[in-house]
Amino acid sequence: MSKYKLGKTSLKRLTGVDKRLVEIVKKAIEETNQDFSVVEGLRSAERQNELFKKGYTEIDGYTLKSSHQLGLAIDIAPYKNGKLLWDFKGNEAEWLEIGRAMLRSARILGYNLEWGITYNLPKGIDLPHFQLK
Repeated sequence: MSKYKLGKTSLKRLTGVDKRLVEIVKKAIEETNQDFSVVEGLRSAERQNELFKKGYTEIDGYTLKSSHQLGLAIDIAPYKNGKLLWDFKGNEAEWLEIGRAMLRSARILGYNLEWGITYNLPKGIDLPHFQLK
């Protein structure tokens, strides 16, 4: 059993997210040896469009809706020494631990989950992104 649990902010960010994905996140935090935080869940069209304009996504939020807008995706990041870790380099173990915990939890619960580490986007991989298939 993990020593970690989701904080109030992470739980709030899961509001409106598909219940299957919430189940996965809650199981993963209980099973992992790496603390993490939910940094984004349900996303508005305006927020999606903001990320589109910055070149982080090819989905504008209006013409097409993203998995975040549909409640089928979340972004999470490892938390260590009071800080969120955004870079993979130098933090490989932390990222891989939460990625494995998320994918393992989804498999145990019988859900199909994909991790943005496998994406080839204009700005690179989408490390924090997990979505239901």
